[in-house]
Amino acid sequence: MMFWITLLLLIGLTASALIHAFVRTRGADPKENKDLSIYLNQLAELDRDLERGVVDPADAERSRVEISRRILAADESESRRAADAPRTLTNWAIASTILAVAASSLGLYAWQGSGGLPDLPREMRLAQSEDLRRARLPQQQMEDAAAERPPLPLSEEDADLMEQLRAAVASRPDDLRGLELLAFYEARLGNFIPARVAQERLVDLKSAAGTVQSEDRERLWQLMQQAAGGRVSPELEARARAQFEADPRDPAARYYLGLLYAQTDRSDLAFQLWRPLVDQDGARVYADLVRQGIERIAFEAGVDYTLPPQSQTDALEDLPPGEQMEAITAMVNSLADRLATEGGPPEDWARLIASYGVLGQTETASAVWTEAQQVFGEDEAALSLVRDGAIRAGLLE
Repeated sequence: MMFWITLLLLIGLTASALIHAFVRTRGADPKENKDLSIYLNQLAELDRDLERGVVDPADAERSRVEISRRILAADESESRRAADAPRTLTNWAIASTILAVAASSLGLYAWQGSGGLPDLPREMRLAQSEDLRRARLPQQQMEDAAAERPPLPLSEEDADLMEQLRAAVASRPDDLRGLELLAFYEARLGNFIPARVAQERLVDLKSAAGTVQSEDRERLWQLMQQAAGGRVSPELEARARAQFEADPRDPAARYYLGLLYAQTDRSDLAFQLWRPLVDQDGARVYADLVRQGIERIAFEAGVDYTLPPQSQTDALEDLPPGEQMEAITAMVNSLADRLATEGGPPEDWARLIASYGVLGQTETASAVWTEAQQVFGEDEAALSLVRDGAIRAGLLE
């Protein structure tokens, strides 16, 4: 109610200011009338001449009477001109102004505003957001509530292979390779719940053995979100928050925690978590996801924010072909130097091998592939990712 009272008062004040501009007389201030201004100046000049003794007092009095008569005549003429203004037209202009101000103000608010929202202090809004976060269903119930997707059609042969894979994993629940394959193919079929179950088992086993990789965690988090219908469950939040506390720069943890806050009416916290991802090195996938919605999140948070230009990789399209090749070569060399000195995830090794293949440097690509096999040893999941790069480079079939 207080909002609407304030809005009506503002409309009334605006309309009053406009009405005043219509009805005020032009002769209210003598300085606004040219003739009156001249006569007043003549009176002042006559008084100064009289003080200096350059004019006879009798002549000065006669001049004063004449100037006063002209002032009265000019003032009467100005008043008559103001009174002769078309009063009906003025009244219509006043009424139209009031209606236009009220209609445009209320119409604009009806279009862009949220009149149905109650007046909420900031503390109450924060409390409601916290209630939303606490009231979320557990992962299992979110999965039960999510709309089921129709399974993808499979040939009889492929269906038999999937049944064999499921049976094999059921008989050997600790087989890491079997769990990895089951999670991968179930997800490809759109069966996100069994994919999530298999990936969660894989991550738990690897975590106990101390061999879990960031890619394993991120794949699990993605499947948890997909199985829950796009929502961030309390279980997913707990995993992402633990990783964020261990490494605040972790892009996956930042993304999922930001998504949680975006879903629970805390756009301010979501923006704080997402903004570094746009420029953070190594967060390309999450940066692309964030770029799709960060400007809306910033607007909801009351932040004036414009997305910066995309990375230099995306800017290559605007370069001439010759300069594109030079830029690509420089980027590949920079990636190779970083992997040689600092190491990196298997995705970067795969990208480097594939890039050498694109540049036609097959021997160099082969050498990097050999080195990658030594770096990742018997980590089949990592080697599988690197192997994709070798295939793209034409080293493997």
